Amino acid sequence: MRKLFGVLTVILALTCLPMLADSHIDFGTGAAGAGGTITQSGSNFTGSGIPLEQLLVCITATCTNYTLSGTANGTNATGVASLDFNTATGAFSITGDVEALGITSDITLLTGTINGFTDSCTTAVCLLSFDPASDTKNPELLAALGLSGTMWQMAGFTIGINLNQPAGTWTASSTDIINTEKVPEPASLLLLGSGLLLGGSLLRRKIGL
Repeated sequence: MRKLFGVLTVILALTCLPMLADSHIDFGTGAAGAGGTITQSGSNFTGSGIPLEQLLVCITATCTNYTLSGTANGTNATGVASLDFNTATGAFSITGDVEALGITSDITLLTGTINGFTDSCTTAVCLLSFDPASDTKNPELLAALGLSGTMWQMAGFTIGINLNQPAGTWTASSTDIINTEKVPEPASLLLLGSGLLLGGSLLRRKIGL
């Protein structure tokens, strides 16, 4: 019986762990189409007014799409959220509103920094892949999503650039900024497992197993 109880405790711990990383928040181009202005100075890129129309929020197995509004315009949609970035300073931000969540006026939805980036370019397109350092989501946004107490980490940040235009008038053809729920450090996982095992031991004593 003790062995069975121990096995059940381990199974419970392993079952709980995947739930800690199942949620993510994804800002993307959505239905906006291409837009914004991207320029290059030396090896650095600067972007402004890049349109973001979609906010995808997944909590465990349930995903919900929200429409972003703001001042940016794309080829397929106008009045969407705006992304600005500068690889020289490492700063980026998203400004807009999410009417479905009760955020009806433009706020800074997200700010962050990057450590660096790589670019994969051809004659027609260029993909910027950023090495994200950190970001901060607006507390009002997290509260509206019911995620105020959730810890997040950046998992990816990419921008596709359409180069079939004169330099200085490049546009962003696709953008994706994704955050995943932060997985606890190994020490935290050990503490969780120890707590479960201790709880199982105390329960065995209480019921006389």
